[in-house]
Amino acid sequence: LRIDEYFDSVREVEKSVRRKDFWSTKDKPQTDYALPDYSKGSVDDYVQVMLDLAVLALQTDSTRVVTLQIPFWESFTDDGFSANYHLLSHHGQKEESIAKLLIMEHMILNKVGEALDRMKAATMLSGESLFDETTTLVTAAMGNASNHTFNDLPALYFNRSVRGFQHEDVEEAPICDLYLSILQDLGIEIDSFGEGKSTLALT
Repeated sequence: LRIDEYFDSVREVEKSVRRKDFWSTKDKPQTDYALPDYSKGSVDDYVQVMLDLAVLALQTDSTRVVTLQIPFWESFTDDGFSANYHLLSHHGQKEESIAKLLIMEHMILNKVGEALDRMKAATMLSGESLFDETTTLVTAAMGNASNHTFNDLPALYFNRSVRGFQHEDVEEAPICDLYLSILQDLGIEIDSFGEGKSTLALT
């Protein structure tokens, strides 16, 4: 190890410590948000509250990264519709189960859409919207949960550089290619990520 490489490494550690120190002493944001009464058995209540909290955390700069899993193990009841998401995902190609699964997934994605609208309406200190300052990725856990396969995994990607709706059907590309593309788009200089070795066109 050359001496200049050693000092470079020390400087990087010092910078990292300073960044963490800045974050630890930063005043915590205040908000008048009050957690509403909600039912864990309702998509409208449960999923919306989780997304509200995620948007609020980003809006108040309480965090820069949010990972959120929709609770697929729950049984949801809304507007006379009642079903268990996990059981429906193992539909066995039964049309009735698939139809119910689509209803539930549309309900969940509608809540995601409402959260994105709230991000567009939130103006940050920079003058930009929270949506424009954020990269959002929504994926399914599996391509086909009925037989536990990861082929044809759907993914929705949102950020300020994507204009309008675009649909890309990428053959034989691992999901890590998408992750690699997003990381590079965020300015992270890496050539691979997991199985990802190639990049996708995001705009």
